[in-house]
Amino acid sequence: MLANVQRENRDYAALQHAVQGASPDVLVLEEVTDAWLQGVASFEQQYPHTFLLPREGYHGIAIYSRYPLRNPHVLELG
Repeated sequence: MLANVQRENRDYAALQHAVQGASPDVLVLEEVTDAWLQGVASFEQQYPHTFLLPREGYHGIAIYSRYPLRNPHVLELG
């Protein structure tokens, strides 16, 4: 499941509800900030494998997985 959380948005419950309904094995969030990570901290209980890179701009990302992630890293282009 991929969701652009839109960094200004603060409706954490709506995302939690959507994730609960879909129950994906892998969840990827775009535009993730520190506030968003705090708002959806409960995801770390459901998804033991994470790669979290919050940023205050529009480039933050979070990956939550039920399965181990192999060598997650960021490739900066440009």
